[in-house]
Amino acid sequence: PKGVQYHSRGAYLSALGEVVESGINFESNYLWTLPMFHCNGWCFTWATTAVGATNICLRRVEPMEVYRLIHKESVSHMCCAPTVLTSMYSIPNADQQDLSGLTIMTAGAPPAPQVIRSMENMGAHILHTYGLTETYGPTAICAIQPDWKEKSSEEIASLKSRQGVAYVVADTGMRVVDTEMKDVKRDGSQMGEVVMNGNIVMSGYFNDKDATDKAFEGGWFHSGDLAVWHPDGYIELQDRAKDIIISGGENISSQEVEKVIMEHDGVLEVSVVGVPDERWGEVPKAFVMSREGMSVSEEEIITFTRDRIAHFKAPKYVEFGELPKTATGKIQKYVLRDKEWEGKEKRIQGSSLT
Repeated sequence: PKGVQYHSRGAYLSALGEVVESGINFESNYLWTLPMFHCNGWCFTWATTAVGATNICLRRVEPMEVYRLIHKESVSHMCCAPTVLTSMYSIPNADQQDLSGLTIMTAGAPPAPQVIRSMENMGAHILHTYGLTETYGPTAICAIQPDWKEKSSEEIASLKSRQGVAYVVADTGMRVVDTEMKDVKRDGSQMGEVVMNGNIVMSGYFNDKDATDKAFEGGWFHSGDLAVWHPDGYIELQDRAKDIIISGGENISSQEVEKVIMEHDGVLEVSVVGVPDERWGEVPKAFVMSREGMSVSEEEIITFTRDRIAHFKAPKYVEFGELPKTATGKIQKYVLRDKEWEGKEKRIQGSSLT
């Protein structure tokens, strides 16, 4: 593990950034569905204090207890990873819950449009943000545009699933670059790495000069996240660099595949990783947690995906069961991937075909 060093100016500006982007104020009631130990609660520990908002705490995230507190305490704001939202809308009678007046900031993993759509159908207002521990938590937001009101709920959910633009306090400190540190085309298709600089980027890694120098190569912090840059200036993550699946020389975004599979009515959660394949080097495998009371087959998931995206991107295998997660609810892809590659001398990156 690495120790991320924060400085006071960065923490101060990040906290104010959360105030600006979330709209929290002295009348707000903030529910702690996000652990305070995670990036200092995305700096909301200081943001709520700065504006004099009310903090409402809970020991653990349980959907019914979250709903109870939302209604009892008139909760106006909360933050959480998408998996928490999934747990909220998937319980029995969730569609009877009224979340009108509640603003939810979600980050930690890219939410599928289906997740955003489900929560907003219950009345919640979703803010999708993006960042890392090294950026004090969120540093970008999918800022909502006025003309989106004229679009369908499906279109809005799709637009909101993008990571967006830099926070006001981050200024212009976010780009998508190629291997030579040049900006990629803003065409929504050329992939590059997201890099950041400015006041809300860490000072470095504690007692680890080599890791710090590598992370800030070229004068910008390298996130390790791959994204495209859209013509409207919004970025959209495609994958972590380490999670890209290279099958027969073709790049496959695991997140693209996951978003498609999440649209299946029988799927609650999914994680896609590359697994060994003698012909193609590696191929996608989907780990699926199905909805309670619903039966879904491997063939059904594969066919559903092939009908919606290029066939080579569809999973070749599907495994059902619980997904490993961190304390903050993020799915641990590396656990799934390591299990599949156990005993292999190296991870095959490419095809054995000539």
